[in-house]
Formats: sequence, structure tokens, C-alpha cells
Amino acid sequence: MNMNRKNIFIIGAFIVFIGLYQYFVLSPYQARFRQTQAQSVTAQAVTPTKTLDETNGKKKALSPTAQESLDAANTPITHDVISEIQAGHNRSIEVIEGAALGRAVLADYFVRGANVRTPIVLNNEKLVWTSSNAAVQRCFDTLNKAHVQPAANANEVVLQSDTPQGFCALRIATNDNNPGLVGMTVTLDRFKTNPGEFIELTSQGVLGSEKQADQNYVAYKMDDSIHKVHGKDLFAKTEVHGRMSWMAWGDRYFSIIVKPSGSYSPDLNYGSLPSEAGAKVSEIPVSYSFRYPAAPEDGKTRFDFSTDVYFGTRDPSALNAIAPDLVETVDLGFFASVARVMLWALKSLNTVFHNFGVSIIALTLIVRLLFWPLSKKAYTSTNRMKELQPEMERIKKKYDSTDKSQAEKMNKEVFALYKTKKVNPLGGCLPMLLQLPIFLGLYGALNHSIDLYQAPFFGWIQDLSMRDPFYILPALWTVSLLGYMQVNPQAMNTSQPGMPNMKWIMMGMNVFFGFLSKDWPSGLVLYLVVSNCVGLSQQFFLQRSNKKLQLMKEGA
Repeated sequence: MNMNRKNIFIIGAFIVFIGLYQYFVLSPYQARFRQTQAQSVTAQAVTPTKTLDETNGKKKALSPTAQESLDAANTPITHDVISEIQAGHNRSIEVIEGAALGRAVLADYFVRGANVRTPIVLNNEKLVWTSSNAAVQRCFDTLNKAHVQPAANANEVVLQSDTPQGFCALRIATNDNNPGLVGMTVTLDRFKTNPGEFIELTSQGVLGSEKQADQNYVAYKMDDSIHKVHGKDLFAKTEVHGRMSWMAWGDRYFSIIVKPSGSYSPDLNYGSLPSEAGAKVSEIPVSYSFRYPAAPEDGKTRFDFSTDVYFGTRDPSALNAIAPDLVETVDLGFFASVARVMLWALKSLNTVFHNFGVSIIALTLIVRLLFWPLSKKAYTSTNRMKELQPEMERIKKKYDSTDKSQAEKMNKEVFALYKTKKVNPLGGCLPMLLQLPIFLGLYGALNHSIDLYQAPFFGWIQDLSMRDPFYILPALWTVSLLGYMQVNPQAMNTSQPGMPNMKWIMMGMNVFFGFLSKDWPSGLVLYLVVSNCVGLSQQFFLQRSNKKLQLMKEGA
């Protein structure tokens, strides 16, 4: 096969792969999305009567949280609500019978993709205290409206029941200074318990999406080590023992976070629950719970279990106000510390521009300008290496590279050339590596930032956390990637015999990455477009300056 045929084969392979991916993966998913959206809108019009248990088997075509919010909004209450208390501005939470918290409503965030303005609802399956001890469980079951006690303020609910087997109480309180934060304390007294018996705070949910990037997942911090459990790994029955700091369940934007605040450290349990035969992976219910021993220390009959529960957004600033370690529940990627700085900078700029799209552009320009000296140094080094190519090729032709002794001589002569010309062969790479944490940190920040949720830019982009509906930004990014190839054609060439031309491979890869970006948040793609356009402008300026300098040298 000659070189032209190899190039044609590579391009054809990329085109075939993209076509197959579109036909077998994206087309069915988009069809289900449109069908479920139509069903959701119809359902809201006719107000269906559906139980909480039936929502577990419903298709999840929107994001997990969004679809659960639609389910919650359209699901009649099947339990008695004792009280609905405010948990800060635009937050409310149900206290329901049986020592449980019900649905938490985030009134300032709405389901995306729905024609009806529906607020985000978390904890649709309730977060409930249960026990393996029958007497304790019976006491929990009696906690209803008849057992409400006088409370210190309107944002506090106190329930207590004194049964022949023992006394149980539940205190629930919110704090206006921390929206979405709920404190829960369970008190048990005089119960006879056996070794191995437990009480636990438990709830359940579903993955909610076929795409892992949009799925719900469990994250927890145990013994100062952070763990994240995604996808099918959640289905295995798992018990985690150690010093528990926090546990979180949710998607990239919203979560339920449980943090022990008392003297007891619970164990974490998670795993799948029984489901219908043939259920999709995204629809299989997953339970998660904090488990405490039901027996108090020797000589005591009374003991308290305290936890803080947060229902809300994965906003680093809001979480830091509650407890600094909760910021770790936000998955910002490998360079999370850099991403947090980028988020702070983005929010600061938004106080000036009042438009997160414009703020993204401004932040990208600032980052590019700050790294201009490094970019210039990398280009200069690359250009000097390019000037040495003729002499390097001459050296390579003098030696037989298959002979080890001659290869060593060739390498010594090449490095002597570098030393004579004062050229560092890594000079073009090191400046770019120094910039990598910043660019990847900004990538992680924009890919997971709740600030972009429902944040409009202008024109056709009314939500920077959703994909570009007309694929204009992905197309521009693809063009900018191909533009880099034209600006740096020497990087795509190879003189190795029998190897395909790198130009065609890189072109195929750039087109493929551009294709993948069509499903990325538009705020993230906006950053990539602006960053590449600025980079291209810098390259053009440097090349033009270099040509003028060469002409001046030749004229002299």
C-alpha cells in the first residue's frame, strides 16, 4: 500500500467510526430524549397519579437531577408531611413521619429542557432513620404529627416518643446562614440492644443516565482519603469502615451531602437494590447509608447520633462556608486546587461584566496574556530547532542508525550541535508543560461549575452548562484546531520511511475531537474557541516578526 492509500485509509477509518458512533449511540439516545421530553410535558399537563416507588422505573432522558425533579413535581405525596421548613433563602425541606426528611426544593434552579418551569427537587426517595432493632424501629415509626414538641423557632422541628421499650427523639434544625444545610440529631434511651444491631440514616437513587459524565455517583472521605464510585461499581454490596468525614450522592451540579457531626463515626454502606428484570443500568436503584452501632458505651442507656445534611449545589464557596473539607466534594479533576482559583477569578470577573460568557472570554484572555512570555519562548525554541533541521539531517546521513556504536556517535554529534548553537531540544515543550495545569484547571472548572447552570451568554446560547444547540462553537473550535496545523505545518511532517504522513493523522484527530465537543457544555467550548483563537493570533504575530527579522538579517 503506497503512502496516499495509507492516508486515505486513515481518514476513511475516522469517518466510518464517527458515522457508526452517531448511528448506534447518539441517534437512539436523542430519540429517547425527545420521546421522554414529550412524555414529561404531557405528564405535567394531565397531572399523573404515580407512587414514589414507580418513579424508580421511569426513563431518565434528562440529567439525573432534572428528571428526578420532574418526577417529584408530578408525583403526589404518599406520606404525611409533618412540616415543611425553610433551609435558607430559596430552600425548603419536608419533615415527614417516621424519622425522615422528604423532598428538598431548590426554588432558584429549574429543570433544563422542560417547557414548564419546574424547580430542582432533591431527595425524592426520602432520607430516613431506620434500625435493625425492632423496638427502636417501632419507636421511629410512631414519630408523627401527634409527637411534635414545642420548638425554639420556626426552622426547627422536634419529635419524640416514649414507648414501653424505650424513648426516641429526632431534632431537625436549619440555619439561614447556610442555605440547604439541615442538622439532624437522633436520641435513643433505655432500649435493650444486642451486639451487631444498628441504626442507619439511609436513602436511595438511580444513576439516571447512560452517559457516565451525567450520572449520579457516590463520593466519600474516609481516613483522609477521598474515593469516588461511579457506574456499575455502585451495584456491589459494599461496607466501608474507618473515620468518616463525609459522603455525597449526586451529579456534577447538585448533591446530597451527609457529614457526621457527633462523637460517633459511622460506617458507609452502598449497593444496588432489587429491580425489575431487564432494567437498564441507569434505572437500577442504589441505596446508600450511614450505619451506627445501636448499643451505647458500657454503663450508658442514652446516646445521640448527630449529622449535618446538605441539599444543594456543588458550589465551592457555599460548601466552604459550611465546612472547608466539603469543598472536596466538588469534582474538579486532577488540578482541583488550580480549578478553584480559576472559579474564584471567574466569579470575580462576573461581578464586573455580569455575564459569565463575557467573563469566560475575559479570563481566557488574561490567562493567555500572563503566559505570553512562556508561549513566546516555546515558539522561539521550536523555530530555532526548525532552523537546525538541515544540519541534523546531514549528521544523520553520516551514520548508520541501526549500528549501536554509530548511533551513539550520531547522538553525541547532535548534542554537540545543540550546545554550539545554544539550543535546548526541550525548550519548546517545557514552557507548554508549565502552562498545562492552568489550562486543565480551567477546563475542569468550566466543565463542573454550577455558576454556568442556566447562565445565559447571548443569542442562541441561553445556558452555558448545556451544549450549543446549533453546534456553532464546536465547529469554530474544530476550525481553530485545523488552523493550528496550518500555522505549524512542520510539526506534522515525518521523514521516517514506511510511516504515514502525520498531517493526515492529526487532521483526523482534530476532526474527531471537534465532533466530541458537540456534547460538551457551551461555556467550556467557548473557552476552547477563545483560547485557540488567541493562540493562533500569537503564533501569527510571532511568525510575522520572525520573518521580518530574517529579512533584516539577509539585507544586512
